[in-house]
Amino acid sequence: MARAIVVLLVIGAATAAAAQQTSAAPTAWWGSKPTDKCTPYNVEGYRSLDSVCAILDGATTAQLDRLYLSAKPPTAGQGFPLRGCTYGCVPGSNGVEAITRLPQTNMGWSGKCFSFQINATTGTPMTLLNAFAPKYEYAVDKQAARVNGTMAGFANVYWEPKSFSDGRPVWTFNYTNSADLFDPSLDDAVEVQSIRDEARLISPGFILGRMYIQTSAKKGVEVPIYFALFQACTANGQYATTPGARALPPLGGLTLPGSTVGLGV
Repeated sequence: MARAIVVLLVIGAATAAAAQQTSAAPTAWWGSKPTDKCTPYNVEGYRSLDSVCAILDGATTAQLDRLYLSAKPPTAGQGFPLRGCTYGCVPGSNGVEAITRLPQTNMGWSGKCFSFQINATTGTPMTLLNAFAPKYEYAVDKQAARVNGTMAGFANVYWEPKSFSDGRPVWTFNYTNSADLFDPSLDDAVEVQSIRDEARLISPGFILGRMYIQTSAKKGVEVPIYFALFQACTANGQYATTPGARALPPLGGLTLPGSTVGLGV
């Protein structure tokens, strides 16, 4: 497991370093409609997305910190790397992250769905909704049962010149204008308006993010949770506009979060 974590982290770091040698200044924003060609996150060598998430589950906070902080900060005109409905997982081996991975804790969070309304200047989607599937976990449910679900938790997407983490540029998801989320396990509403997510690109189709509780326009309290998002596509290679349309890459399925089943290590 330790070797697999190192390999995945090295790949991410190498990709980030290579990106620093080139300048991405697209003349027109790609992926502006759902029928455009979609390239799913490449799981070659890991068999399935669940295997990738299981490797990340075993990463320490220090490893995730290094991976996130070593990623190249996005430029104002770079554009956002994901479109439509993505797959998500909660990496990390500390107790808070392990609890957060449980569907009864995270309301079955399974990713984020980005809009196709693109900011003409920054190339970021204007908004997102979170995807929730009650049976979304690395377990025995078939893929169809895990991806179908609902969308809630509205956020505006921005490119920001200064992050809370290190003061460098970052993409942010701001929930100020969101309605409360209803948590079935609590049978009550959950306020999300003070949440600010920050995210950076690790490798093609894979962004890593961290959460903050925003206390002012320039300050926030870090929540000890990372999240990972991966580009998902429909079976015919288009962008997914609903959680249930996500078909690629294959999820796979593991026995428990963090299991090494199917990893070949």
